[in-house]
Amino acid sequence: MLQAAENLLVDIPKFWEYLAELVEPLFEDGAMTLGFLGPLSSPLGSSLAPLFVAAVLKELVIAQVIIMSHASHYACLNLGCWGTLRFHLDVT
Repeated sequence: MLQAAENLLVDIPKFWEYLAELVEPLFEDGAMTLGFLGPLSSPLGSSLAPLFVAAVLKELVIAQVIIMSHASHYACLNLGCWGTLRFHLDVT
């Protein structure tokens, strides 16, 4: 699907949002770390990869805000997947 992203963007303007909604639970549940986001986006090329990464990070933030809105004010964010936030996105 990532290899066809450029063509899908023409027909599906919210492609990045929809794809991020599908991928985000894998990061939130710990099935993937953010360190894998670079290799996952590598088929996209340097012009599209940042859009995908931004969409996934946005979904992760939204998910954390929703969790916090349902928790008490003493609750802490679940930052397990954020530990590898520093990664180098090298897509050429």
